[in-house]
Amino acid sequence: MEIWRELNGESVYPVIAEGKTSYKSISKTKTFTPPSSDQDFIYSRLSRNLENACIKARRHKLSAERLIIFLRRQNFQTEGLEVKLNRPTAYPADIFPFLKELFNRLYKNKWQYRSTGVVLAELTSNPNMQLSLFENPVKIIYLRRLYEAIDKINARFGKHTLHHLSAMPAKPQTQHENARGDAPYREQILLKGENKRQRLELPMMKIDI
Repeated sequence: MEIWRELNGESVYPVIAEGKTSYKSISKTKTFTPPSSDQDFIYSRLSRNLENACIKARRHKLSAERLIIFLRRQNFQTEGLEVKLNRPTAYPADIFPFLKELFNRLYKNKWQYRSTGVVLAELTSNPNMQLSLFENPVKIIYLRRLYEAIDKINARFGKHTLHHLSAMPAKPQTQHENARGDAPYREQILLKGENKRQRLELPMMKIDI
């Protein structure tokens, strides 16, 4: 109930200035402009939310037992769903089937959406993963090694250097597009020493001569 109140703009948890060392849940949200009703784009945003939440969970050696997602419409009305996972995990590949199912139940093509969000809840730091009767332990070992390699590559070359295909439509240049779908001029032209994530807050105009 507390998570749902927070997602709807009601402050429940106090603001603490010190760095956080323990987590009851991890949430990742993203607002995008212009709003969209494109199903693939909105799902890609949700996929990116999940990847970011899982990256943070793995960084703190945590696994989630419950997944919560929400979609916020342009009129700020918010709808969400949650599901209990098969087992504690911080691997997106484990969670994507649940994410897709919840998304299909929530998404309506008649609405314009402005933001998406994912919450990993019921976090546990228990390293002894309890498998169900029909789960393959080899697959679990494979996923652990796979995401260890992904985390190392992303740490060296930048976040989301490697990411899931479902997040591809959420590429950075699709944010804050102008009316023609082009990235703003300031994001196309970089000054010396700048990169796509780090830029001086200087306005620039394109002048045609």
